[in-house]
Amino acid sequence: MDDRARRAVAILSFVKSRGFAKVTEIADAVRVSPMTARRDLRRLEEENLVHVVHGGVMPISEVAGSPKEAPYSLIAEGSHMSVEKARIGSKAASLLEPDDIVVMDSGSTTEYLAKRIPEDLPLTIICYTLNVLFEVYRRKACKLIFAGGHYHENTMMFESAEGVEFLRKLRVAKAFLGATGVHHRFGVTCSDSFEPAVKRAVMGSSMSRILLVDSSKFGVVRPFHFAELADFEVIVTDRGVSAEYVEAIRKSGKALHVV
Repeated sequence: MDDRARRAVAILSFVKSRGFAKVTEIADAVRVSPMTARRDLRRLEEENLVHVVHGGVMPISEVAGSPKEAPYSLIAEGSHMSVEKARIGSKAASLLEPDDIVVMDSGSTTEYLAKRIPEDLPLTIICYTLNVLFEVYRRKACKLIFAGGHYHENTMMFESAEGVEFLRKLRVAKAFLGATGVHHRFGVTCSDSFEPAVKRAVMGSSMSRILLVDSSKFGVVRPFHFAELADFEVIVTDRGVSAEYVEAIRKSGKALHVV
């Protein structure tokens, strides 16, 4: 076994024992420079043995949404915790005010928000997903702006570089965002590589960022990081959320609605 192979075994053992490790910690553990550690990690990631996430490295077996799991499907996700998502959508709709300009992100929970918009409430709604578009276009009191692009069937989302630039230039009162993972150490994550740029553009353009996420997403890490919990002013979830997360969010001073 050559030196590179020995390092690979040592790195895998170290990362698996920790569940998460910083590059500098790995370099110290195997007694190499951070640059060498990064090269080794790139090779391990190419072999699907580790996953480089925001702030460090995780073993692939620890990452929800790794190739061991079925790809994300909005249709399948929509049937999961539908009662809880309906309550979250209703609470989110209660946060809307007449003449608000709002963005509604991708996801099954934001679709429930769209379903709960009062018919006579005047809004300007920006969206980029087919499921939200289908719900809001019939509301005659609402003005609709759609950011298009390439269509991704699994998320029903449209995205393009032009769409991202358009969203960056907007200034809106509220952004309602979804996520497929929320973790106290690894942040707020999603399942597909094309999502973070869109979500970050929306967050940068909004006065108030509101996270709509059911309780099953807490403690989960998906492959693509786009925010920290602290980046949201408001979090809306259901009663299944753990006391640990409730306490942490409330201590941070963020508004938490548990429905």
